Amino acid sequence: MSESWVGWMLGNIAAPLLAPLVIVGIVCGFSNDEHKEKLSPFLTVKDGQLAWVALAFSVSALYERDEMLRIYRHESSGVALTITVAAMLLACLIPLCGLLFPADKLSVRLNPSQWLIHYKIFVGSAVAAIGTGVSYTGIHFGWLY
Repeated sequence: MSESWVGWMLGNIAAPLLAPLVIVGIVCGFSNDEHKEKLSPFLTVKDGQLAWVALAFSVSALYERDEMLRIYRHESSGVALTITVAAMLLACLIPLCGLLFPADKLSVRLNPSQWLIHYKIFVGSAVAAIGTGVSYTGIHFGWLY
């Protein structure tokens, strides 16, 4: 059971979150100095782009929830549906906020609280991605439906 759990987590949660950042990091490593600053992995997610992963997690969670209810003939309490639909709406709004109010990448060091405030859209998208990842995992393994 633990091996299949780890494999599922790596393939369905970790890979969608980390693969784009790893690929951008690899391309950044091979690029010349002129392009390195533009290819920073952080620049690819600073304005809420992780919320697109959260949206994909939410859609997958809804599909798995409906399949589980259909196959096992469970009655749903509606908790998972409510959480997932709310997360989907939030995941759609975060990148829109990032588009309307992009955060400048600062060249100065900030203390952690200043950093969280300056990059609040990134923080929101990371929280949405983690939250929907947990919800998707809970629905897949049957402890949330």
